[in-house]
Amino acid sequence: MKLNIQKSLLLIALILGHTSVSIASVLYFEDDTIGTSSVPGALTLSGLDVQTTTVTSVADFNTQLASQSWDLVILGEQNNNIFSSISGLDTYLGNGGSILGTTWLDNSGLSALLGASGRSGTNGTNIAIDSHPIFAGLSSPLMLANPGWGIFSSSWIASSSSQCLGTLGSGCAVVEGNSGNSLLLSGLFDTYDVSDGNILLSNSINYLLNGATGPVSVSEPGTLILITLAMAGFFTRRMRS
Repeated sequence: MKLNIQKSLLLIALILGHTSVSIASVLYFEDDTIGTSSVPGALTLSGLDVQTTTVTSVADFNTQLASQSWDLVILGEQNNNIFSSISGLDTYLGNGGSILGTTWLDNSGLSALLGASGRSGTNGTNIAIDSHPIFAGLSSPLMLANPGWGIFSSSWIASSSSQCLGTLGSGCAVVEGNSGNSLLLSGLFDTYDVSDGNILLSNSINYLLNGATGPVSVSEPGTLILITLAMAGFFTRRMRS
């Protein structure tokens, strides 16, 4: 009797150990868009269980950023200098947070935070990809198109502690910085072909979540309740017998 109960408890432990799902909390903000942003499609394509909070103002972004520990922040500085009004992003990154970002500016502070030391040019259209995982499923050249911006892409220069991924003109197509916790894209989020953009950003999201911080693992309440009720009935029957 005692041995059977011990085996049953072990079975419960094994079941509970496999009833969790990876849920990633994502904070998403683009200050403006003209074309079709690749972010929503990429979040869907990622295959991850994602809980996304989308904000539409700097004030709301600051409030949300401070409200909890986000697994990933997606930030597009596409039309204004919003970084100067954002607070706490450097602290978030310093504490191990992950950021997928893009900016049309090289002097707002966002590009430096994400690992760039400057840029060698703007408005390039042909990205030569390499073997990095974020380019999986894509072919060279990866094309950018301007939906109507003054500056729609930047050829980034990676800082000494960052890695240059792919090329755009004489600079980097993507800068991987902060020990793999940030990716700075050359093109604004609405400058990619929809399919290619969804793939690139989906790969980037997966890379940041699975390769840097990793999604948060939480248990499914419904599953746990069903298991608990089932096992309670099992032990009741065992005791009666």
